[in-house]
Amino acid sequence: MADKDENQIAFMQAEIQYALKTITSGLLINGGAAVAVLTILGSFVEAKVAINCFFLWSLKFFAAGVFASAASSGFSYISQYYYHLDYVGMEKKKVADGWKYGAIGAIAVGFICFIIGVCFASYAFSLVKI
Repeated sequence: MADKDENQIAFMQAEIQYALKTITSGLLINGGAAVAVLTILGSFVEAKVAINCFFLWSLKFFAAGVFASAASSGFSYISQYYYHLDYVGMEKKKVADGWKYGAIGAIAVGFICFIIGVCFASYAFSLVKI
């Protein structure tokens, strides 16, 4: 029985590490993309190049991706709290699973926002006339 508990704990720790890396990736790619767009917009302003609205839309999607990734981190924390309550016998697995799926959905939204933001930025660059 002890081996089963040890394996379950090891699997849970591995799951937490993968979730942490995924959330960190979502924050980094969206945050980095937002900084890149802001840098480009700043250089366009200095060079007096017209800025089209698609750059702003890409920035909005990158910001939404950062928010969704951060929300995923919060949802993961709450999920772990309820898993702990379930572990000590309070029957909270369904609640914990709900928060876990919310965290998965939020990080998926974060990555989708990144993809949409990249599409908007790409289209915005195609319209730039220097």
